[in-house]
Amino acid sequence: MTSASQDYLRVEGVTKRFGTFTALDNVSFGAKKGEFISILGPSGCGKTTMLRAVAGLERQDEGRVLLSGQDVSHLPVSKRHVGIVFQSYALFPNLSARSNIAYGLKRSMKSRSAVNERVDELLKLVGLKGLGSKYPGQLSGGQQQRVALARAMALSPNLLLLDEPLSALDAQVRVMLRTEIRAMTQRLGLTTIMVTHDQEEALTMADRILVMKDGELVQNGTPSEIYDEPESPFVASFIGSMNFIRGSYNRDTGTFSKGSVRVRVDRQARSLKGEVLAAIRPEDVLVSTNGEQGPNVFEVDVRNVEYRGPIYRLALDLPLGHTETAPLIAEMPAEKVRRLNMTSDSRVKVILPSERVRLFHAEQV
Repeated sequence: MTSASQDYLRVEGVTKRFGTFTALDNVSFGAKKGEFISILGPSGCGKTTMLRAVAGLERQDEGRVLLSGQDVSHLPVSKRHVGIVFQSYALFPNLSARSNIAYGLKRSMKSRSAVNERVDELLKLVGLKGLGSKYPGQLSGGQQQRVALARAMALSPNLLLLDEPLSALDAQVRVMLRTEIRAMTQRLGLTTIMVTHDQEEALTMADRILVMKDGELVQNGTPSEIYDEPESPFVASFIGSMNFIRGSYNRDTGTFSKGSVRVRVDRQARSLKGEVLAAIRPEDVLVSTNGEQGPNVFEVDVRNVEYRGPIYRLALDLPLGHTETAPLIAEMPAEKVRRLNMTSDSRVKVILPSERVRLFHAEQV
């Protein structure tokens, strides 16, 4: 978290309504100079509306937006010195890549040579040197997005806004471009806000992630904080995969229980009472065919083995007593699954490390 005095961008209590629908509900956050922020959430959560409010494309009903300490809430986008890259590229199809990039420069630069020099610089920056004469229809999706990125940076904005810029691209191109965009913004020291629904993009590109749900900001933290310390079942399940088991928690013994299963939990949860959710990520479920004994060790049946390239995903049944079971997902390296000859009729031991089990209020779901 950054203090308000360090923030280049500051959003304070922004609310936006469309008729009776509240798209943004009292959202506040900040971004310091050079920071890369990702706004992450499902469709309809308000993330694009938030980006448009920051850009000046949408006027908020309440709250304010500050850049370098100046309230720009009522300024149009042309006065905010921001660059915007849209999901759809929004390129002029009848203009070459060079002309698309130069479009905004012609009004601010009187010299044609200065415009050409700046365009050459930008084409090189985004890896399109030699392709300036090509029209959008002659370029691949990744190349078109590079043109859009160069055009957004043409006037050297202080703030770069990216609205799901990679979602229309093939998976391999997305991976390559996200690395390039991250490296470029770091090299230029650009404060960047990126909207995405892709958790992998957010985790790999951002310094900080803002998770939104139903128009509200539900968690704000670094990628590792969001992934390892989710504050609600929603965040836990939206960022990566998570196993949940509903049961009860004994504060005196620090033990979660469901049926015949007792799980020792290292994390103190003194505020919890009544029904709780125990949560553990699939990669934290340790699977073994050895004869381990002790707390948090359980014998389970393997219901399904799903190949996922470098890993296998195992669907397990955790016995709770009588005929009741709880589904449990584990992920294992492919080499280990092959070595243990694990199949859908195997019986194995699982260990639920006490330090990796989290508890949530059941009513948070």
